[in-house]
Amino acid sequence: MIKPGKVLSVERKQTRLSITTENAQATIDVLTASVIRVRLCFGLLAAERNYAFQQTTWDDLTDPVFERRQRLAQTSFAVDDNATHIVLITAKLRLVIDKAAWRLSLFSIDGKCLHQDLANRALFVDSNQRLTHSFSRSDQDRWLGLGEKTGPLDKTGLRFRMESTDAVGYSPSSGDPLYKHIPFLLRAGASNAFCGLFYNNAWPSEFDLGATRSGYWGEFGSARFDGGDFDLCFIHGDSIKDVITGFTHLTGNPPLMPRYSMGYLGSTMFYTELAKRSDLAINAFIDKCNFENIPVSGFHLSSGYTTGEDGKRYAFNWNTDRFPQHEQFINHFAQQGLALSPNIKPGILRSHPDFTALESEQAFIRSNNGDVHLEQFWGGEAAYVDFSAESGRLAWKKRLKSSLVSKGIYSIWNDNNEFEFADTKAMCVADGLPENVNGMRPILSNLMAKVAYDAVREQHPNVRPFVLSRAGFAGMQHWAHTWSGDNGSSWAYLKSNVCTMLGMSISGVAFNGMDIGGFTGPAPDAELFLRWVQNGVFHPRFCIHSANSDNTVSEPWMHASVKSDIAHAMQFRYRLLPYLYQLAYTAHTSGSPICSPLLYHFWNDELCRDQNHDFMLGDACFVPAVLDADMQTKLQYFPSGETFIDTTTGHWFKGGSSYVINTPLHQLSWFLRHGQWMVMSSDQTHSDFEFIGALSDSIFSFYWDDGISFDYQNGAKLELELCLRQHKSGFELSWSPVGQLSQWTKAAVVFKIYSDRGCPMQLLCASANIDQVLYEEQWKACDEGFWFNLDTQCIEIKLHASHFDDTGKLLFNFENMIAVSI
Repeated sequence: MIKPGKVLSVERKQTRLSITTENAQATIDVLTASVIRVRLCFGLLAAERNYAFQQTTWDDLTDPVFERRQRLAQTSFAVDDNATHIVLITAKLRLVIDKAAWRLSLFSIDGKCLHQDLANRALFVDSNQRLTHSFSRSDQDRWLGLGEKTGPLDKTGLRFRMESTDAVGYSPSSGDPLYKHIPFLLRAGASNAFCGLFYNNAWPSEFDLGATRSGYWGEFGSARFDGGDFDLCFIHGDSIKDVITGFTHLTGNPPLMPRYSMGYLGSTMFYTELAKRSDLAINAFIDKCNFENIPVSGFHLSSGYTTGEDGKRYAFNWNTDRFPQHEQFINHFAQQGLALSPNIKPGILRSHPDFTALESEQAFIRSNNGDVHLEQFWGGEAAYVDFSAESGRLAWKKRLKSSLVSKGIYSIWNDNNEFEFADTKAMCVADGLPENVNGMRPILSNLMAKVAYDAVREQHPNVRPFVLSRAGFAGMQHWAHTWSGDNGSSWAYLKSNVCTMLGMSISGVAFNGMDIGGFTGPAPDAELFLRWVQNGVFHPRFCIHSANSDNTVSEPWMHASVKSDIAHAMQFRYRLLPYLYQLAYTAHTSGSPICSPLLYHFWNDELCRDQNHDFMLGDACFVPAVLDADMQTKLQYFPSGETFIDTTTGHWFKGGSSYVINTPLHQLSWFLRHGQWMVMSSDQTHSDFEFIGALSDSIFSFYWDDGISFDYQNGAKLELELCLRQHKSGFELSWSPVGQLSQWTKAAVVFKIYSDRGCPMQLLCASANIDQVLYEEQWKACDEGFWFNLDTQCIEIKLHASHFDDTGKLLFNFENMIAVSI
């Protein structure tokens, strides 16, 4: 066992401290007042070469790779280097290092203990070269994060393995490890002491959060890595939200995805495995969607389209029996306004017709003797592309462009990209500092996604790419959507996947979802399929995908008994798209999740901390879990201090109590959070926009653009800030727009405002009276006006979009019928 030993010297250089100990070298970087990075190497520190950080304060070998990486301004901090300790102080944090025996302690500036290394056992390398970091903890702590994991959101008392693997058939309750490798923890300690720990180490690892007990060491946790340096970022915040957004900023906010990526994405392996004319089968699927009134935005093209004459899959190859005219097929999709997402795998079989060319282009990972390294892959021995080498990235990008992107493909589906290696002696180029492949595997998944994103941007500069990746490391959200891998078609998988994806959401990965209906196993029965769809429409990614074991295909119309309910739910998904798109924009600009567990919003309500399946979509939409068979009613708890509105009945539920709610099979279950707003549309074409809220003081924003281009960066967008406040005669709604869109000016603008004060006596807009109508059919037919829905106690208002070209106000008068100048 080797420990760092005593501190020998300390040197300050702008935003960095350099520290030498008896057996190690260390640096401490202050990125912001709330983010401190500690890096330690047993031996000499190598040059900085980092793949996860999108915010830095140092020169890095990968700066040319990450051209949009943000260089942070210098943050002021003080250092007290005394006889026993090094104390680093920022405006938010105080980091203390014991000089006698390397031990880290972190405190908030107001004195809360955020982290403390375990005394006498803080950091060491064992005889197998494994690095272990041990820290004190309390059984009262809550531990969140670690990305894609089965089990509850709270990881306290559990042990997890971090290592990307092709986990088909994983146990929905205890499968571990899975596809992603995100070594990020969030500790929620006593007195709301919140701290994130991001280990910038991609080696296979194990996190023990209380599974191991010891009479010697007390309550402790540990992170053990099979190799690599100690590289830990502390991320502090006053709330769980602050920590998560801080981690997301550090590893990269998601791009603004094209709007179609949040629509229904059809998919199944069945069609691309047909002997002939897969293209006709897929086109027939789209026609069937139209016939059944199922809105659809694209299709995921499974890897069968690449099958060669020997039945093996060859990346970038088009099977001419299945797709005799693939360019015509792609164009046909584009003419319908649909996206096509072809499946691509990074393993190149030895028999691939392009293998020799790729080898000559230095595209592959090699063994330590310099030979191309071969591993078992789909169909036999294959070489993996080395995405940590510029030559590998260029070779892959060239083929992406020539075979797919130049043909009109804007979306790439990266699959089977866990980079599993049985031989641990293979080496990656790693942009100039060669690295054992075990320290790079999940990073290669991220880089593969980045190359796909860049290929589309270079070929089509004004089209937003849409990349999907099954595997990845911390920061994968900066380029790609993801999903929960090869799940199964059972109630257990449905419940597990909801929790797993919520765990991804609070680990920085906002755009996630699952294969609705299950990927493997027999076809889901009608009730399971319907409930899965009804829950899935509220997740960022909505895709029905299957490889059913009973020769069936999971499709929206698969069960006649619930076909109309499925269609209703999927039509609702498109009504919801304006709100989802608003959340996508917020995720892009602020790093916040789209779906999130209740503890993210309502941490102070202890009853919400153990809720693993109820969730919030944004701040406004509460989605109760209806994830069991024969569930016609549910005893539902609502978070305390809040009020929630059933928009179907107009019933208000005061939080802090449980109520029996109806959950019939045909009904979508969701509630509007009082004081928050949603923007929806009455149809999938978004010919109107419905602002849905309640009569209470509130502020909200609306964002809209063309959904596909980068023109929004040059001002082709609409940002509408709205404020509802109490007024002497009732309420006043004011707005202020930024920008203008032709699509917006053609739309109807509708407000649906749930009122606990009944119907207003008068509505005025720009001092002009808004006519009241008494019948719903009159309101639907009029260009402008309002009516009061007595059943739901909702004020429904229709206005011309032109009112919102400039700042304006809408007055709700609940007093006498008199004109009030505004």
